[in-house]
Amino acid sequence: MESNKKSRGELQQTFLNPEKQRGKAQKQKQEDKTHSIFPSTLTHKSYLLLKRSLCWLRLGQVKHALSDAKVCRELKPDWPKECFREGAALHLLQRFDKASNAFYERVNQGDH
Repeated sequence: MESNKKSRGELQQTFLNPEKQRGKAQKQKQEDKTHSIFPSTLTHKSYLLLKRSLCWLRLGQVKHALSDAKVCRELKPDWPKECFREGAALHLLQRFDKASNAFYERVNQGDH
C-alpha cells in the first residue's frame, strides 16, 4: 500500500508546477470538446464512416461509398447526411429510383 503513496516533494511538484497544471487543463478541455462532438463510441464510428463515405465518393469508389453510407445509416438513422451520401452513391451507380428515395428521406428529415 505504501507504494501508492507519493512523497511530500512529489505532491508539491505535481500541484505547484504551473506547466503541469496547464497541460492537464488543456488535456481536459480537449477531452470535453471531444465528448461534446462525439458523445458516444457509436456516434464516433458513424461520424468516421460518414467521412470515409465522402472520401470514397471523391475517389470514384462508389460501391465502397454506398457500403459505408448504408452502415452509417443503420447506426444513426436520424442523421440527414447519411441519406445524402447514400443518394449520391446510388445516383452515380445509376440507380435513380433508390437515389431519389434517399434524397426524399433527407428532405423529410429537415435541417439538423
